[in-house]
Amino acid sequence: MAAAELTHPRAEDLGLAEVLAALGHPVRLEIVRRLASGGETSCGEVVPDLPRSSVTHHLKTLREGGVICQRPQGRKLSLTLRRDDLELRFPGLLHLVLTGARSEPGSEPGASPERARGEGGHKGGSGRFPAAGTGCPSRPLDSESDEQPL
Repeated sequence: MAAAELTHPRAEDLGLAEVLAALGHPVRLEIVRRLASGGETSCGEVVPDLPRSSVTHHLKTLREGGVICQRPQGRKLSLTLRRDDLELRFPGLLHLVLTGARSEPGSEPGASPERARGEGGHKGGSGRFPAAGTGCPSRPLDSESDEQPL
């Protein structure tokens, strides 16, 4: 898609589910944190350590969710956080997300997205599942259904 064809949802059309879905990935949350701490930046500068295709995917998700604005600037795309639009539609949400992101494990500057998701830095497991005793609590089997305990 050419930069001139980028579309953004109008402020009044922003939906909470779409915004939260866009913010629900550690890489996208890191992009938002970086944009919140500064002004405008280019696509290649916001997360330079990721493959271009991954960056493109995450930026598209954030743009379509109404979280960021991408606008052409010469041969590059400039990124800005839609702070005013988000505050207008969902007062305090961005502040909560940003302050919550700073208090999450692995969210310190320089932490990898894998570490933020708990997928690295510890031996003895694949990193895909929580350590024993730290996952979701099990629930009793419902006698009326075929559901299994978690």
